[in-house]
Amino acid sequence: MTHPPPGHGTRPRRASPKPARHALTRRATAAALALARRHGLPAGDDPAVLGNVFSLTLHLRPAPVVARVATRMPRLRSPIGDWLRMELEVTAYLAAQGAPVVSPSAELPPGPHLEDGFAISFWTWLEPDPDRVATTADCAAMLGDLHAVLRTYPGELPLMCANDVPRGLALLDATGDVLSPAEKDLVRSAAAELAPFMAAPPGDLQPLHGDAYPANLLATRRAGLVWIDFEDVCRGPVEWDLATMMDAGVVRDLLPALAAHR
Repeated sequence: MTHPPPGHGTRPRRASPKPARHALTRRATAAALALARRHGLPAGDDPAVLGNVFSLTLHLRPAPVVARVATRMPRLRSPIGDWLRMELEVTAYLAAQGAPVVSPSAELPPGPHLEDGFAISFWTWLEPDPDRVATTADCAAMLGDLHAVLRTYPGELPLMCANDVPRGLALLDATGDVLSPAEKDLVRSAAAELAPFMAAPPGDLQPLHGDAYPANLLATRRAGLVWIDFEDVCRGPVEWDLATMMDAGVVRDLLPALAAHR
């Protein structure tokens, strides 16, 4: 996923519409539980919320299943079912090749499903390791192996940012005062400057994770570090994944090795 802009602390932010957010979360939770139970999954009444930003991610305890419900992501990506299907297919392929990823669920059909207007996918639950937190150094150490397996993926993938940037720009005016007029102008000018690069990226293109920063590398008790969240999977130069790590020092250290490999 793309990362939210940092706050500036000098301009008041619009209050979060909490009642609407809570209502959406309740509906999405109910949809995930209803769908899981219809497939015979022994899901309890108290799923653990693992994340709730662009999608609602739930551990359907006690079952070893995680449900991800697309709540806000359809505003940026439509039809959302196509994106979820691509993510499931890529991750299933990587898992079959032995890559360290969280795989689609084997407890019930992984989807994508449509329930009460929500697109839902199901994933394998892996117990997190509370004593281990992934770092950009971990991402750097593991990214080359992930790219090597991704290069063998036989399916079609979109070019990086092919859809996100145009749709994101179209939604800018709907952000209210979350972004100031100056910030919106900055986003538009940056998009215009990068447009030639995004339309025709230089160098060799290959399948990428698309968002290879530490929050998408999960530390687990039994499987060690595993990649998650391939909903930004795309084609592009490997430097794109390096940039998404958001650590200039780590990227600088990696570039000589990348150049030597080429």
